[in-house]
Amino acid sequence: MFPSQMPSQADFMRAVDTKMEHARFFWNRMCEIFDPPRPTQAEVARHATNMASWQRMPNWQWRLYANLDAFLPIARSVPDVAQTLLGVDQRMPADMRRWFDGLPHDEQTRRRSFQAQFQPIFDQFRDLPLSKARNATVHRTGQAGVTVRITTWFGVLYEGSATDHVPEVVTRPVPEGVDPPPGAYSQPIALEPMWTDFYLDGRRLFDDLHTYVQEATNVTEAARRIALSVHGADNLTYPPV
Repeated sequence: MFPSQMPSQADFMRAVDTKMEHARFFWNRMCEIFDPPRPTQAEVARHATNMASWQRMPNWQWRLYANLDAFLPIARSVPDVAQTLLGVDQRMPADMRRWFDGLPHDEQTRRRSFQAQFQPIFDQFRDLPLSKARNATVHRTGQAGVTVRITTWFGVLYEGSATDHVPEVVTRPVPEGVDPPPGAYSQPIALEPMWTDFYLDGRRLFDDLHTYVQEATNVTEAARRIALSVHGADNLTYPPV
C-alpha cells in the first residue's frame, strides 16, 4: 500500500534510486565471479569423478548468466520508472491514460514538461546494445546472446553460452604420437574464464555492462535534475498499480 499523503518528486526519486541500487547489486555479483575463492586441486579432482555433483555447485556459469538475466530488466526499468512517476508515458495503456486524464491540470502540465526534457535521454538509453539484449532474453530468445570463448594454457578453445555451457573441468590433451605414462594427462583442471572472455555481438560484454551501469546512473541523475526543476516541492499523484 502507498502512503496516504501526497508525495513529491523527492519521494518518487527514491523509487528510481532503489531500482538503480538493485541493478548495481546484480552487476557486482557478476564482477565477483572473477575474484572468488579458488577450488583446491583436490576439490577439482573430487568433483571431476562426479560431474552431476559438480554441476549442482554454484559454478561461475550459472552465477554469471542468472545474474545477467536479473540485471538487464532491472537496469532497463530505471528510465521507465522515472517517466511513469515523474512524467508521462506516450504509449501508456488505457488504465494509465484514464489516470493521467484525471490528474489536476497543473500536474499534467508539469509531467508533460518533465517528459519533453527527459524523452531524448530515455530514447538514448533504450537504444543501447544491452537494452536490446534485455528485449531478447525477456521477450524473444530467452537469452541475451552472450558467448564465452576460453582458451586454455595448452591451446584448446572452449566456446559456450547461457544455454550451452562449457565443461567445468578439462584435462590436458595428449599430443599426437606421444605415449604418456599412466595419469600424466588425466589430472582434471578447472576451466575458469577471465572477464575478457565474454562477448556480445563481437564486443566485450563487461565493457558494455560497465557502460550500461554508468548510463543508467546518468539517467537517474538527469531525472533528478529535471524533476527538481519542473516539480520542485509540488505534489504528485501515485500512478495505479
